[in-house]
Amino acid sequence: MKKIALLLTLVFGITLLAGCNQTANTAGSQGAAAPANRLERILADGQIVMATSPDFAPFIFMHPERSGQEAIIGSDAELARHIASELGVELVIESMDFGTSLAAVQAGTVDMFIGGLAWREDRAEAMMLSSSYLPPTFQGIMVLAEQADELRVASDFDGLTIGAQNASLQQDNVENQLPNANLQLVTTVSDGIMMLLTGSIDALAMSGTVGEQYVRNYPMLAMSDFHFELHPNLGQVIAMPNGSQELFDAIEEILAYINENGLYDVWFEEANAMADEFAMND
Repeated sequence: MKKIALLLTLVFGITLLAGCNQTANTAGSQGAAAPANRLERILADGQIVMATSPDFAPFIFMHPERSGQEAIIGSDAELARHIASELGVELVIESMDFGTSLAAVQAGTVDMFIGGLAWREDRAEAMMLSSSYLPPTFQGIMVLAEQADELRVASDFDGLTIGAQNASLQQDNVENQLPNANLQLVTTVSDGIMMLLTGSIDALAMSGTVGEQYVRNYPMLAMSDFHFELHPNLGQVIAMPNGSQELFDAIEEILAYINENGLYDVWFEEANAMADEFAMND
């Protein structure tokens, strides 16, 4: 059909057919058909695009002395770079707030999200979630250290305003496990910390790992003795758009190697040390 269209174009000079053949000839000159799936497109483009919210130390955060892509560091950043390296492509990181990041995955405008993402049933329906690369850690509430003795059980938070990052597991925890508290959505964890310190909120729902990192370096903060109940499937996962089966399979294979060889544990220890060092230098 392409040869027939080309012949007609040469003979009759029909503009529409010429335009169609120009597209066909361009594709032919590239020597390959259009990518059949997201993984093929990633390999053809030579890059994989990751959305993240880099305010979740030690998992993913900003290096204070770097710029551009190299400024985004942490154990999840190393995980993403390792995946890109194994695929033989460049990692492109697009920074955005947490809720927008997940929306970008659902819309398919990015290839994946990595950044302290916990498995949740509603997320598993809206996007493809990988196997866990980090077992679940406790989910708790950060408070001012001077109030830690007063805020220890669920009922202590009745009537108080608790911040939680928009679209996060922490938001779900507050809504379902502390129904008598007032939920205040925050854009980033750092925004929530500032609101807590200035009295705009009374407490901040946090990942235990992230909260402990802040507490080690800021004596005015503390993690409450109260812990949220954990879903048995919880663990940190990678999100990909629905329908990305080939990409999902490739990442699952890479994760299996990472988990078998304890690579993430090494990245996590290094990220923890860096986060502590930067906090001490503030």
